[in-house]
Amino acid sequence: MRTAPRPARRLLATAGLALLLLGTAAGCSGSSDDQTGTMSSPDKSATMQASSTTTAKPTTTTAPTTTTVAAPVGAGSPEDATAQLYAAFQAGDRAAAAKVAEPAAIDAVFAAVPGPYQPYRGCDTAEFGTSGCLYRDRSTNHTIQFDLEKRGTVWVVTNGFYSAD
Repeated sequence: MRTAPRPARRLLATAGLALLLLGTAAGCSGSSDDQTGTMSSPDKSATMQASSTTTAKPTTTTAPTTTTVAAPVGAGSPEDATAQLYAAFQAGDRAAAAKVAEPAAIDAVFAAVPGPYQPYRGCDTAEFGTSGCLYRDRSTNHTIQFDLEKRGTVWVVTNGFYSAD
């Protein structure tokens, strides 16, 4: 009598286990015992055990490539940082904007409708290492709000918000 080679036996054992589990899953569904349609619970006394051996295959993964953006250099005051970011927005120059602002701030400001925005009532006092500045287009009342954070001795725009209302 000739026996199957080992890989074939493993395949047969795996297929048999799959069929066994499939049959068990089908048999575990409840059935209606009476005319009210209530489901009975499966017999909990029956248990099944199966064993199988699997061999792990080596895998190769490649890490995704990422682009790092240099941290903003910042500016000497909140007014200077927002003026530089606004000038970069007017010029459509995201690289220049990145010198004084975080990516989220750049995205928010560049989403604004272009217009003749001007500083509105200046920036707040910045006494706690944070500041906010508001630019307003008087012809449309659209606004761009800049949130800033002091990092060491410089100010960086950390977020922005554009409003058409």
